[in-house]
Amino acid sequence: VEVKGIENIPSDGGALIVANHSGTLPLDGLMLQVAVHDNHPAERHLRLLAADLVFHLPVVNELARKAGHTLACAEDAQRLLEMGEIVGVMPEGFKGIGKPFGERYKLQRFGRGGFVS
Repeated sequence: VEVKGIENIPSDGGALIVANHSGTLPLDGLMLQVAVHDNHPAERHLRLLAADLVFHLPVVNELARKAGHTLACAEDAQRLLEMGEIVGVMPEGFKGIGKPFGERYKLQRFGRGGFVS
């Protein structure tokens, strides 16, 4: 993973990272989380907002919670930002992970299933 713009993430205090889902598997969120931690001088942790479906899948639920993900809702986003956390959101939701390879960098229409507040 090539990381560009890590200097735009503050060393402390809350911040919001808005990203594009690309690919068939939602590994981009995990890659982003690892990239922020491993490349930021302060080794900041990215807390991703995830769709409720994530927390209903037995194995995925455990992995998401252990990684620090939380439900994609305005209350959780606000709470994390006020606590000084870096919050990540992919507003396309699950529509973004089903894009054909040729459209991997093209944003899909935001709608139900994504999170924007």
